[in-house]
Amino acid sequence: GFSAYLTTPLDVIKTRLQVQGSTTRYDGWLDAIKKTWGAEGVNGLFKGSVPRIIWYIPASAFTFMAVEFLREHFNEKTDTDAETALN
Repeated sequence: GFSAYLTTPLDVIKTRLQVQGSTTRYDGWLDAIKKTWGAEGVNGLFKGSVPRIIWYIPASAFTFMAVEFLREHFNEKTDTDAETALN
């Protein structure tokens, strides 16, 4: 959750650059940061941080759970296969 919050400004700038379409509002990422900071202040760089944290915490928990489940499952299979090969 903390890393999601800290990287929110990068996500805001990336999204603004992606959605500007054919009408260029920003001339690169540095210009996007300057214009966002100038128009909205630091709050503009952290827009959407709460929904982002709410999304990332369960997503990260599910990812870790899946990795641990698969690691345990495949380690058991590898151990069983190794025992069979030795016998």
